Amino acid sequence: MNSPNRPPTPQSVHSWWSDSNSIGPTISIHAVAKPLMRRMYHRQVRSFIKRNQDTPMTPELMEICLAYLSYKYISPATKSLILEELDGRVRLYSNRDAGLINESMQVCWSLVLELLASSNFRIRWYTWSILNGSMQRISSLFPVAIICSSDSDRWIRQSARRAFMNCIQTSEGLDCCWDHLSRENISIPVKIFILGEMAIGISPEDAPTMARQLAPGWSLIAEFLASPEEEIRLHGWNILRVAIPSYNSVSWALPRAVSASRDPHSKIRESARLAFVKCIQDSKGLDWCWAYLADDNNSVADKCFILKESNAADAMQEDPKRIAQSLALKWSLVAKLLGSEERDICFHTWRILQGAIHLYTQTTIEYLRDPDHEVRNTARGTLIYIIEASDTKTLEALIKAVPYSYIQWLVQTPTTSVNFDRLNIFT
Repeated sequence: MNSPNRPPTPQSVHSWWSDSNSIGPTISIHAVAKPLMRRMYHRQVRSFIKRNQDTPMTPELMEICLAYLSYKYISPATKSLILEELDGRVRLYSNRDAGLINESMQVCWSLVLELLASSNFRIRWYTWSILNGSMQRISSLFPVAIICSSDSDRWIRQSARRAFMNCIQTSEGLDCCWDHLSRENISIPVKIFILGEMAIGISPEDAPTMARQLAPGWSLIAEFLASPEEEIRLHGWNILRVAIPSYNSVSWALPRAVSASRDPHSKIRESARLAFVKCIQDSKGLDWCWAYLADDNNSVADKCFILKESNAADAMQEDPKRIAQSLALKWSLVAKLLGSEERDICFHTWRILQGAIHLYTQTTIEYLRDPDHEVRNTARGTLIYIIEASDTKTLEALIKAVPYSYIQWLVQTPTTSVNFDRLNIFT
């Protein structure tokens, strides 16, 4: 039996009238539909917000808001409308709403980053405002503040910087700073921003906390001080300058400060100089300086820097002449410095010594009686230097401290020529 023939399959209306079979000018339905979809979603969102305006935030409502925000066919105006509503709830409603909104947005972190990178100012502003107002933990707000600190809009940048400043006023915020700075993948602009804000934001009251946090990772600060980036070196010195007084060993910072005195950038040299002055307020710092000056292998420029800044620092001390008195007790070192062939070393040593000339002169006279012939000759040469280099006021004080005849008898030898006419005016 023959099988019946199958009738031909008719073409559907959809397949015949599709765009591929058009017989004349056509209008893309998709091109018309997308703007209409955006208008439709905008109306839906307005109705949704109005309907739930007096309703406490629930996970279901928040899920709907996030679904709208993540949908690609939602217009910027609609997203701004949703974010504005969430921002208002964070600021005006209960902490429960703020906590739920914050928790939900942190779960959708990729969406948050997308909103913060939007070209629309209102979207970026409301997103930042929501996070800034709802995040209770500093560790959560910290990375958001860093992202927004480089925003193209001035208002967002300023708000983010204020939030960042508030973060670093706390121990948790400083911990976040060091945690971010220790990461290998951190960019140079972010590193400069964090260090710069820390240098501005920390105060002398923060020094103990700062020193404790730096203690485990001084190598990190050493890395900043040796950075090829000028701004990183500068901010590193500004931070270290605050932490130095509470650090129990200034010997770590002093050699670096001396080395930085040769930096090509004037701001870094000045910051390192101020750090050096802070260091030598401690007796350990002075001991390091005197040991450095005694080493013949160290450069003349570094020695001149130490002597010059020590003299300048002595005038600013709460206890004047403390550095001069400390140096005057190092009789052998001073005699060596005054006998140096480098004129600048002699000059700066003498300027410090004038603050304690009586103490050093008495010590020198005692060494004139030393059994060692070389020591006596050194003491005699030093006393001659004092007589010839002193100004009138210093000479007058010297005569009062030591009788003129005694000085003349001690220093005058057949091989020594001293201009005693300078002393005769006081006899």
